Order: sequence, then C-alpha cells, then structure tokens
Amino acid sequence: MFGIEVDGSVEPPSFINSLQVALKETWAVLYAHGGVIAEFDNEQDAREEAERWTGVCFRLDAC
Repeated sequence: MFGIEVDGSVEPPSFINSLQVALKETWAVLYAHGGVIAEFDNEQDAREEAERWTGVCFRLDAC
C-alpha cells in the first residue's frame, strides 16, 4: 500500500496531497519597526513589500 505513516496508521495518497497543499511556499517580511507579516506566496511580492517599507524578506521553510 502506498501512503505515509502517521501515528502507526498508513494514510492514503489523498492525505499526502492535502499535506503538500498546506506546505506551500511562504515568504515573510520583517519590517524596520519590528513587525512581521507572513502572508506572501512568492518572492517577488515579498521583496516588493520589503523594499516599499524598508524591511527584509525571507522564505519560511517547513520542516
């Protein structure tokens, strides 16, 4: 059977697909005043926001 083991049970491929969607690429912006927004789904949007507000952008990695 193809799947992923979670807590001793093997989950079907549909579970894996939903997990992949949940783990999409996410970018965040750290603003000069200390605020953080982590709602960007691509580097270009995050970079533009960071440049506009004198912040830095970075990619959030799922482990």
